[in-house]
Amino acid sequence: QTRLMKILPVDSVVYVGILGEFSSAKTYLTKLTTFLAGGEMVVDPTPAYILRQIGMNPGMTLGIDEVDQLVRDRNNQIIISILRMGNSWEAYRGFVEEQQGKKGKVPIKINIGGPKVFNGYDSIDKALLSRTLTIEMKRWRDIDMVVEKMLGHKKLKVVRLWLEQRCEQALTKWNPD
Repeated sequence: QTRLMKILPVDSVVYVGILGEFSSAKTYLTKLTTFLAGGEMVVDPTPAYILRQIGMNPGMTLGIDEVDQLVRDRNNQIIISILRMGNSWEAYRGFVEEQQGKKGKVPIKINIGGPKVFNGYDSIDKALLSRTLTIEMKRWRDIDMVVEKMLGHKKLKVVRLWLEQRCEQALTKWNPD
């Protein structure tokens, strides 16, 4: 999505939520999906970090591990707000920030919009799930899969390059209309 945001409608952002049991490879699929999208995967981020990253990289794909635990443990309404409201290419959140070297604060706004990939086990916010394409994971015990995961799969980089090239081709042929 991020690669095609110039031609996609403003309200066309799709989230991917990976849900399921413990040890069902949710984190691995979140990392993989985020990698293929050219995004950044974060674990236990602070709201300030998320705001900084998406402010410096508008429209970036953000992968978040264990979002249910993150929100529950910290009762973190800022992160859930970013997730709930960021499902558009133009979703601005206002706040105040200290000025460097000066007294006082200045109002600023950051575009929190863009694709998000997250995973969780339970208690995912219902409003967030209503904006999300969910993938249900089941526990799988396959030693070959575990070994492949640990060693890394060489074909993933090839797939990511192929996706990037296909998106570049689409940008030359498609337009927002």
